[in-house]
Order: sequence, then C-alpha cells, then structure tokens
Amino acid sequence: MQETCTAALNGGFTATISKAGATLIGPQTDLAGVGLHQTALYDMLLAIPLTLFLFWFQKRARREGVVTLSFVLIYGAMRLMEDSLRIDKRFGPFTGSQWTSLAVVVISTAILLAFAFSSDRDAEHPSGPHTDEDPSLDADVVGVGSEPVAEPPADG
Repeated sequence: MQETCTAALNGGFTATISKAGATLIGPQTDLAGVGLHQTALYDMLLAIPLTLFLFWFQKRARREGVVTLSFVLIYGAMRLMEDSLRIDKRFGPFTGSQWTSLAVVVISTAILLAFAFSSDRDAEHPSGPHTDEDPSLDADVVGVGSEPVAEPPADG
C-alpha cells in the first residue's frame, strides 16, 4: 500500500505527494515531478546565522529591547522572503504569514528608529540613570568619587 498526501491548493491546483514523487495538477496542466520548497528546512538553516548574529550583537550593552526588536525585525524579513516560496492562499500579493511578517517588520523598524533618534540618555544606559555631573552614579566607572571599600574579614 502506497501512502499519499493530497491537498487542494489555491488557484485550482492539487498537490499529491508520495514516496514516488510529487505531482502538481493545475487547471490546464499536469506538472509531474515538480519539486516543492522545503520552507521549514530553509527556516532552520537561516536561523543558524541569525542566532550567531544575535549572540555577537548582545555582547555589547544596548538599550533594553534592542536585541529582541532586532531578532523580530530580521526573522520577520526572513519569513517574508521564505513564504514567497510557499504555495498557499494569497490575500492580494502576500500570504497571511507574509502580511503578519510585514506588519511586524514595519512596527519593529519604527520602534528601533524611535530608539535611535530618542534623546533619552537614561534609557540607553542599561545600569540605570547617570549624569555627567556625578560619575559615581555611573556603573561603568569603578571607584571614582567614592571611598575604597574595606575587604571583609577572612573566615578563620
């Protein structure tokens, strides 16, 4: 017994997939052997460089949310491209996933641009508020403006 999977697709197409191969039947043609894109595999392969980039990108102190928004922006753009390879129901020029990805990319870009052009210095410093007048409040400056701290007594 041969196992097959058949799916009705947008535009009157029917895809039949079995161990023997794939067949795409359209309203006017039979495209036997036409390959289907493995978008889940593409997603996994593209996630590897994205993960490596994020590990590198998060090493430097950044404003809260920038790394997450960067992930959302890049992954949304990847999905926008990947989903163009899918045979799926379209709403205008895009699939439902592409419309969602487009919205996420636009919103993430807008927030990142707002962060970039913001003059709020306190939000950019991950250790909290600091001022130029009192360097002792700056967590990056150790020992400036403060007395040395005595070592705790050793347990004997």
